[in-house]
Amino acid sequence: MITWILLCLAGAATSTAQPEVMRREVVVDLSDDWVPRMLTDDPARGEPGRNPYRAEFVRLANQPADSEERFLDLYGIPPSLAVVGARLLDDDRHRCHAAVPPMPASSTPGKMRESLLATQGHLRCDGLFDRLPDGVGDATTSAGIRLYQREQAIIGVGGLDAETREALATDSRELDFRVLLRVLRERVVDATGIIEDGSALGQRGTVLGRLLDCREMRSTDRLPPLPGGAPDLVSLLTEEVAHALGWNDPQSATAFFRQGGPTATRDRRVPVSLNVPPAYHSRDMQIGAEIVTGGRRPELRLVARPDRGPDVVLVRWPTTKGGWQSEKTGDASVEMKFKRSAMGAFVWRDLISAPAWFPPDTTPDAELVRKTADGGFRLNREAVGPGYRSAYGLVMLIHHRPPQVWGAEEAPLLYDAQTRTHGTANYRSVTHGDSHGCHRLYSALATRLASFLLDHRPSIRRGPIVAHYRRIVVWKGRRMPLRADLRGYLYELTPPVPVRVIQHDERTAL
Repeated sequence: MITWILLCLAGAATSTAQPEVMRREVVVDLSDDWVPRMLTDDPARGEPGRNPYRAEFVRLANQPADSEERFLDLYGIPPSLAVVGARLLDDDRHRCHAAVPPMPASSTPGKMRESLLATQGHLRCDGLFDRLPDGVGDATTSAGIRLYQREQAIIGVGGLDAETREALATDSRELDFRVLLRVLRERVVDATGIIEDGSALGQRGTVLGRLLDCREMRSTDRLPPLPGGAPDLVSLLTEEVAHALGWNDPQSATAFFRQGGPTATRDRRVPVSLNVPPAYHSRDMQIGAEIVTGGRRPELRLVARPDRGPDVVLVRWPTTKGGWQSEKTGDASVEMKFKRSAMGAFVWRDLISAPAWFPPDTTPDAELVRKTADGGFRLNREAVGPGYRSAYGLVMLIHHRPPQVWGAEEAPLLYDAQTRTHGTANYRSVTHGDSHGCHRLYSALATRLASFLLDHRPSIRRGPIVAHYRRIVVWKGRRMPLRADLRGYLYELTPPVPVRVIQHDERTAL
């Protein structure tokens, strides 16, 4: 079994002539039952302190056999370290990948069959293709490519785009190592309370020389840097912890797991010495958010407001705004309507983890059914949730309208503006689609945001929200009851976080 050692990294890389760097000990949780902060339990509160989705998150992170429940990074559920360790140690799988003919450098039509043969070979090694490669592009191949893209956290559409081809041409252990670093990054973010990822400056750093996010998730990096933007601390700290663990490359990471086996990280919480966070970080941090709906694409900016000095833009993430959507206007009629995003001043008070989406009466019944493998249909219960396929993803922040005057003696009444900032199962829509007025985030980023707020703002754990949602969905003459009894798990931010939704790129006081 592995012996854990407290590693202080300052000495070797720092000369005696440099000023002393303040450091602190941070415990990074490498356990296989890790969950982000918003899904943790509070045993002291008894049953109300138990988060109902925690066990399901852990089950999915440890990847059940069902292929549809694997590779959920883009849904906000990274695999456990035991799962990634098992991949690194699967020598037969790596030999299989190494034996596949090289992917052609060209994607011209004349090379398509050769490309498909190589693609199907790699898919077969990962259990995503159930026959010998034949170079025929069909529905099975497309489905396998989509799962492969999810495995590598690539936002694609099922085709052999340049990023997917690049991954297929990359050594399989190198790809597993990148997954390992992405998993570690989320543990480091949760442990340190750091959220600054360089997106505000468009200067995303690397971890051990590797860019860990796909091009789509780095879309805001092409924009001009924002004044007061924070540098990438997430990549810096992730690399420090990787070095501390000895995960310097695929070979050393494989040796780590080979020494202790895939269960080497079970119930492990590792102390690591890291630089202290910036001075503006605190347990009661002054934070505000700006959602800019103008320009090429909407974006969310999280802003720190130190007591002294200028504002610091912590992150700049792509999001969505309202657009044209189909709405039910009668028992059998559907029309296209423009759904606007509510503009102006709001607050985030209610943070709900594993939220359920209750479709409004205007949601067409067609959006609440799914095709089945045999050509039939069934209720799309997954869209309601709670769960990673919920329309709200794994976290939701309600936009409340604040009162004009805050009372000093009694709690102010807030008005639900029917707008949310939330994760999404439809991750392709974040940079290419419109919403019904809400502001969607990539689910992994929405989870980071929720954990950051809970770490840096006072909050009250209110517990499960009991609800009684009922609706009859009628489709092709069949009546199907849709119901949900839980809305999610509520945290109340005290005080709420101010949010401004503006149309133009104008910095305004929060």
